[in-house]
Amino acid sequence: MPVDHTLVLSGVLDDADLISGPTSGDPALTLSPGAGVDTHVTGVVAPGQTVTITYSVTVKPYAQQGDHNLVTQVTEIGSTPSTPPGACAGAALCTEIPSADDAAVPLMNLGVAGAAAAVVAVGGGTFMLVRRRKTGTSH
Repeated sequence: MPVDHTLVLSGVLDDADLISGPTSGDPALTLSPGAGVDTHVTGVVAPGQTVTITYSVTVKPYAQQGDHNLVTQVTEIGSTPSTPPGACAGAALCTEIPSADDAAVPLMNLGVAGAAAAVVAVGGGTFMLVRRRKTGTSH
């Protein structure tokens, strides 16, 4: 079966930097530079044959990312989206990986954490003292 498609990486590279690849896991498919950051995929594969295309990226710091969603799409020649795909909804040959939301995970202030632990410890000690007095035990 003839293959003449585009590997659309713009939905990944708005959130990450390309480190290596893309490369084909089988010489049946040839990869060549396409428009912009896209890759032209051509060749002939047998019916039911699977060929893996591999590339490596490093995700950018959260504040430098585009839409925080890494989307790779394979399209037929001529149907490449004009803007980076933001999601795989409705796309047949697509992979979507949300990036970690580092901005939404605040670092804990150790001073506040220490004060909170002290309040809990004092509160627990006071509870035990009051409980012992009510039951008439003293240790």
